Amino acid sequence: MKVDPTIFSQPIKTEIDNNKELFSSFHSIVYSKGASIIRMLSDLIGE
Repeated sequence: MKVDPTIFSQPIKTEIDNNKELFSSFHSIVYSKGASIIRMLSDLIGE
């Protein structure tokens, strides 16, 4: 999460206008960010 502020980082939420953009927007970094957020929430509220 520390590299998020760079201009080259992939945001979690983006505007999608067509199917080509949809399929090209899935990157491993997005899944890593999502997993990190879920882990942080789990640590905060407990299982």
